[in-house]
Amino acid sequence: MPDVFRSILWLGCSITLFVGESAADQVLSGKESSSEELEFSLSTGSWDRFLQEPPVLLVGDLKPEVESMLDEGEGILVNLFNVESLDIEELVADRFESEVKWLKTKTPDVVTKEGYSKKRKFYRYGSFYCPRQTIIIFPTYYGKTHSKRIKSSTTSGLIREVRFAVGNLDIKSISSRIGLLELTHRKWMDRTRKMVKASNLTREANFTYLKRLEDYIGAWRDMEESMERFRSELSRIKTDRGETLKSWEEYEKNQLEELHPYFESAQFAQIPLEDGKLFRMPGGEEGQDRILKANVSGRDLYFRLQDGIGSQLHPFRLVEAQEG
Repeated sequence: MPDVFRSILWLGCSITLFVGESAADQVLSGKESSSEELEFSLSTGSWDRFLQEPPVLLVGDLKPEVESMLDEGEGILVNLFNVESLDIEELVADRFESEVKWLKTKTPDVVTKEGYSKKRKFYRYGSFYCPRQTIIIFPTYYGKTHSKRIKSSTTSGLIREVRFAVGNLDIKSISSRIGLLELTHRKWMDRTRKMVKASNLTREANFTYLKRLEDYIGAWRDMEESMERFRSELSRIKTDRGETLKSWEEYEKNQLEELHPYFESAQFAQIPLEDGKLFRMPGGEEGQDRILKANVSGRDLYFRLQDGIGSQLHPFRLVEAQEG
């Protein structure tokens, strides 16, 4: 199986066809009837839509070369079904939704600057001289500087515009919202430069905030580029579907034709799905191989049922019915 399909399955995207996906809806209940007979329900996961007839459980001993043929067919078929159900935008949403929510919480904080306001005041006092009772006043001036500790923060209008742009951002609108953030950055950079009546502290707070906003926009741009690379990879997979289909056609003409008579032989017990609910397996056959014969798109296909999570790529599972 090509590595790229395994990576898609590893990402935990919606196309991953493991039993956990819809087992709760597909598993049918039952119970063990006796110590000599076991009852199993069938979990089909998301592949229930492919089944056209009730499947049959085959029980027997597989030859090693037959196991290899089944594994090869399983890999090709899983790739083919995955590509057919591939929803690129849904997978992008699954992959990046949590990262988008996290980055939305990382908008720049309000910047506060502290400093001193200095103002010089002038005071007037007079001196006088009285020659022959004529009063002459000589006005005198002196100056004194007063200092006051002040604070100034980022302009509230700038904060509101950034929070508005990010508040409604989602995966579908990420490009337009990044553009809105860039527009806000340019507008307030120009507006801050032209602030004449505002204090130097206000301008410094705005410039510091705008520098952080520039880095924040860069983080959104990086995420947007990652999304585009992911979309391109998924598109390439869909384009390669033709090669996967060709591999399946060759497998169907050769290996699958050999499997039909092999599994129809008397060495395999055929157990039908009773009432569309349960497989009843005679006791003493627990150690034998179990193969599901399923009619998919008008052809009989065979899937080896193995124990353990991750031991098979297809979603078919036998679930032992619980007592009670």
